[in-house]
Amino acid sequence: MTRALVCHSAARPGMGRFFTFTLVGSVGTAIQYAVLGLGVTLDVAQPVACSAVGYALGSVANYLLNYRLTFQCKAPHAQAATKYFTILAVGWLINLCLMFLFVVRIGWSHWISQVLTTVLGLVWNYTGSHRWAFHSSRTTDACLQGSINDYPRRMRYALATDRTSDAPDVIQIGSCQAGERII
Repeated sequence: MTRALVCHSAARPGMGRFFTFTLVGSVGTAIQYAVLGLGVTLDVAQPVACSAVGYALGSVANYLLNYRLTFQCKAPHAQAATKYFTILAVGWLINLCLMFLFVVRIGWSHWISQVLTTVLGLVWNYTGSHRWAFHSSRTTDACLQGSINDYPRRMRYALATDRTSDAPDVIQIGSCQAGERII
């Protein structure tokens, strides 16, 4: 049986992946905004705290959806989740600091502050997820593995024998980062 390694880039190239990431992120954003809105309306906590709790809750939904839909990852959850939540921990700190700056220090509305913070967080989270958390390289298992027949017909046309490998049955699908060798 021929084995295949598929770079995540082959699954959803370029802007398609970013669009999917943004769409998936809207689920986590909705959770965050719901927690922010309810928390502030019910006077449960200050806007900065509500935003931080909502971010943490939304990130769990985002991980599961990005793992399956955006990056179509087959790496073990222990590996992918560790990297993803490391990226999100930094994003959580960015969210917390920006919300504190905008709401407490500057005095902006918590909604305006949250929208601006969300846009900046999107850039950080996508870059980190794409470049590291779900990125395939020779030192990670973030590439999909399986039989050539496991892949949709539209992806099979991109198959090419990996001439850089010693193993003749290793093939590469799609395009990966410049200089990246899938093993």
